[in-house]
Amino acid sequence: MRRAALALLFIVACGGSNKQAEQPTAITNKTGSVEPAAQGPGEGRVIQRMQMGGVIELSGDRSAAMKQADEEMAAHCGPNNYTIVQEGEEAIAEESTGRRTATAWRVHYQCNGAQGY
Repeated sequence: MRRAALALLFIVACGGSNKQAEQPTAITNKTGSVEPAAQGPGEGRVIQRMQMGGVIELSGDRSAAMKQADEEMAAHCGPNNYTIVQEGEEAIAEESTGRRTATAWRVHYQCNGAQGY
């Protein structure tokens, strides 16, 4: 009983939190490279946006993430007014050990009518 009371006091004193456990930010795949952890079923996150194009990083389920990326590109360039100019896995960082490279699947796009992307 006394231990339970002390534990409760400790939680209250520390400002107990209702926050969910943090999600991992990276996972190691079968080849040993580190990849961002999937967030939900799929996510297309804007990494860079320029006047006439940008870069979107896909994580989780690729189909769901690509659907979200399509929505982001359409919001930026207009519906059906963009071209994917590059898509694939890219090195995004190197671990401190220098033996593994963190990678992410990214889509580079250009708004139609843009020159010199």
